[in-house]
Amino acid sequence: MYKTCIRSILIFLLLILVINIFIYYQKEYSHLIVLPPLINHLYPNNFSSLYKKIVLLSCSSDSYTVLYCYYLPYVALAWRRIGIEPFIFLVGSHKLFGKMSLINLLKNDLKIKYYFINVDSSRSISTSQIIRLFGGFILYEYNTTKDLFILIADADLLPISRHRFEIDTNHTNYILAVNAYCCPKEKLSYGKYQNIHYYPMSYVGMKKYLWKKIFFPSNSCHISSNITIDMIECCLKEKMNITIPKNVMKGTKQWDIDQKLLSLLIVQAKDLYNTCVDERELGYRLDPNENFLSSEFNSIYLYDDIHLPNNNEHAVLNNQTWFGLSKIFSHLFHNETIQLLSHYHYQTVASILDKNRTTTRSHVH
Repeated sequence: MYKTCIRSILIFLLLILVINIFIYYQKEYSHLIVLPPLINHLYPNNFSSLYKKIVLLSCSSDSYTVLYCYYLPYVALAWRRIGIEPFIFLVGSHKLFGKMSLINLLKNDLKIKYYFINVDSSRSISTSQIIRLFGGFILYEYNTTKDLFILIADADLLPISRHRFEIDTNHTNYILAVNAYCCPKEKLSYGKYQNIHYYPMSYVGMKKYLWKKIFFPSNSCHISSNITIDMIECCLKEKMNITIPKNVMKGTKQWDIDQKLLSLLIVQAKDLYNTCVDERELGYRLDPNENFLSSEFNSIYLYDDIHLPNNNEHAVLNNQTWFGLSKIFSHLFHNETIQLLSHYHYQTVASILDKNRTTTRSHVH
């Protein structure tokens, strides 16, 4: 009798513990919505937000690493998976881009829109950073709705969850600033605006009309239906009395001109247009480390986004690269899409190896 009583009490306590764990889990992850893999690599048909939200990505043909351009299809499809359609700026040399496997994949297989910005190599990197801020001026042929919401993001950040980018529709002149507090030590002062909050480029979004209103330069600048280098130069001169930086290097003073311009114009928008800035904390991010590509990724849905490795382009040539990435993609994309991306990966690797061999031979001779 005594043993039965003790057993009943233990079972009861265990039941209470299980219930409490369940309640905690529900509370902690109530926001978590596990989306199914993208059925195929073309336009999804089950998102009501289709063509209402666009994300702007970019890369330079003259970047110090091939990884930013290489990652674009993966990141673009991850955005498409959560119902935000990608649009890509390819900045630099049309000839160099023409040699990449990237173009055929975007145009013929993924049907992702892209726009060439031809610019000399000295300004290619900085232009690819800044141009995303002028997305409100590009003519989107596949969408003319007035309420188009445009988000900007980086080419090495792969989104997983949708809830981080949901828009609060109760405000006018609304600006979404995800990861708004990533850089608390950074401050910027310009003119009458002192100690300006430093916003990251990923992820900031607002409706197309607000992008144009905030970044619209005076009548002294020529405004065309599509973005031009002259337009960007004129706006930079007017807003911050600077020009597009040349030969920028990561970590130098001019590397973050895009963030400085964005942060300045957001604080000006608060002042002039009574904007509502929805500032959100940094989400749960998977950052790269030495074991990144050997991880199992069984808990991939617990992350909001993934920061893909970008500090060593030789990782692209490593046989383990695709093996690690495909484990991530198996949770996000359908097999047909993964096979397509696998072909793209090995085409890219072959192209880089061939380029390296050609360069070596030319140096020998």
